[in-house]
Amino acid sequence: MILSIDAISKSFGGVQALDGVTFDVSEGTIFGLIGPNGAGKTTTFNMISGMLRPDSGEVRFGGKRLDKLSPDRRAGLSIARTFQHVQLMPGETVIENVMAGAHLRGRSGMMGAVLRLPRQRREELAIRQLATEALTLVGLAKLASREAGELAYGQQRLIELARALAMQPKLLLLDEPAAGLNDAETEALGVLIRRIRETGVTILLVEHAMTLVMGVSDRIAVLDFGRKIAEGSPDEIRRDQDVIAAYLGVPDDDDA
Repeated sequence: MILSIDAISKSFGGVQALDGVTFDVSEGTIFGLIGPNGAGKTTTFNMISGMLRPDSGEVRFGGKRLDKLSPDRRAGLSIARTFQHVQLMPGETVIENVMAGAHLRGRSGMMGAVLRLPRQRREELAIRQLATEALTLVGLAKLASREAGELAYGQQRLIELARALAMQPKLLLLDEPAAGLNDAETEALGVLIRRIRETGVTILLVEHAMTLVMGVSDRIAVLDFGRKIAEGSPDEIRRDQDVIAAYLGVPDDDDA
């Protein structure tokens, strides 16, 4: 397993956000994580990416325990994520925004950047190449020199995805990537997510758009009030009576 979540729990004051959640993500798959508002999906993502630490339980990536590592150390382990709300540098160009992701894994350091040492120049060229490849994958290569803030919302979400891909992740955490997209854009996103998986990237997907989740996921876990209530294939999840009662068919907004 590339990712193992083992009985993680987290409380905020008197609120139990997660209560003994366990699931495994196999390498090279797309794993969906769904549930009603406040179910604990984003909290789970924050545990994996290092923004939060569990009160109990373990998070393992490639067999290595993550829950004691800082977010930058996790980035070095080839984990990247996107967020529910677009977080770009609107005054910078598209490619500069994407290169910012790859820079997180750079090795030249500040002094190399200031002095423009040969190693830093080589690294900068390599990072630009990674950014170009990521933009090509998401279909934005022709817009590389445009200011990010000038582009449509759907294109800005793709910039954020390209930035995560420029980090060359083994595990990609997608936090509601279809938020704010129309039906056509959501359908195109599903095609892109499958294409990313074909490059060898494992994907953990949190999403409210059920058509997208059911269409791309190999396996799905369902959270409700911080507990896992079901796990299985998309067909199994569709038929699960607990899931139907708790979630499916009920419209939701952003996760708490």
